[in-house]
Amino acid sequence: MKQCNLDQLEDTNHDHLGKVITYAAGKGAEVVIWVVAHARDEHRQAIEWLNQHTDNDFGFFLVEIELWVIGDSLPAPKFNVVEQPNEWAKAIKMSEGLSETEQTKLAHWTKYREIALDVPEFVKVFNPQKASKGHWSTLRCGTSAYHLALLIDTQHGRIGIELYVPEDKEIGHKVIDNACLFEEHLGLKAVTFHAKKASGVRFYKDGCKIKGNQNAWPGYVKQQLDWALAMRQVIAELGL
Repeated sequence: MKQCNLDQLEDTNHDHLGKVITYAAGKGAEVVIWVVAHARDEHRQAIEWLNQHTDNDFGFFLVEIELWVIGDSLPAPKFNVVEQPNEWAKAIKMSEGLSETEQTKLAHWTKYREIALDVPEFVKVFNPQKASKGHWSTLRCGTSAYHLALLIDTQHGRIGIELYVPEDKEIGHKVIDNACLFEEHLGLKAVTFHAKKASGVRFYKDGCKIKGNQNAWPGYVKQQLDWALAMRQVIAELGL
């Protein structure tokens, strides 16, 4: 996740608000942190407005810094967050107008991200996406040639994972030719696919009801995180 920090050790002003937006655009940042001595009301409102009117992939923080001294101690900084993304409000906004199935998928991927971000070995390798209403959640592997995707199938009650190669036929063939290696690491039966452009390998585990079974979601998520790490290991062994 790309982050942009802007330090301003004075009161906020319009010039620096413009720089916040300009730097964020220039760096392609998803998280913007504006650290100031004092936040004026109009700039608090501006950051609040940005958080309300940008999608779930972006977050703006406005933080005031103070120096505290306790007794004879050296001055130490204290950071006070005065504006931040309201993820709950964004989730509610995103869920408006969705079908019951889409709401279930959104809730599941919200739980997935919450759990994934708390697993150090996973976030060391992957950057879990924000929640969506789709049946998949993408995991980038440091290349545009292929990616992993975690899968949920609400209709058939199953969870899965796939290695998806959009166009590179050489990589796609290598993945398919080594499907058995993935099977050994995951303990699942591989389903290969080879369309006109995309190719790869997909795995499902049955008996994993999604709808109306929220208590089981953490277990499903942890299983998928293990699969992703195992597939990443095989990818490394194949030199992809």
